[in-house]
Amino acid sequence: MTNQNETKGSDRVAIVGYYSTGSAPSLEGTAEGLLELAAQLESPKSTIEMTLIVPANRDPDPYERFLHGMRLVKQEQGPVKVSLYDAILEISGGLEAIKILAENIRWLCTEKSANHLHIEYYDDYGYVDPLSAPLVITRLSSASEG
Repeated sequence: MTNQNETKGSDRVAIVGYYSTGSAPSLEGTAEGLLELAAQLESPKSTIEMTLIVPANRDPDPYERFLHGMRLVKQEQGPVKVSLYDAILEISGGLEAIKILAENIRWLCTEKSANHLHIEYYDDYGYVDPLSAPLVITRLSSASEG
């Protein structure tokens, strides 16, 4: 029998990701898609691989390329680290730091005065690794928000 904390999950998530050489990768989705990401971050699985939406009818401008997937890697401890491997965005970190990231994403989904957040290292934010790539997460308006 497989330990649930050691299982690998694979899902498709309603998020579009972008990247360019030398700039911060970006994720965008409706509140529903971003809430699913937050839920995956807090799931008991230690590694989750997700397929991102790659729109066929538009180019990634102003970015160079679309991200094709995301990998979440949860460890016992350590700050959140964002890394880019070809067209795969990896978010890794300890359980407490990952929980803070999930809470920040949930806040973005419910805070009407904000539509994006930056995940990057600051001395005052102890949950992001100084070697982490910066990441921008944007909440798009859904049809129900008007």
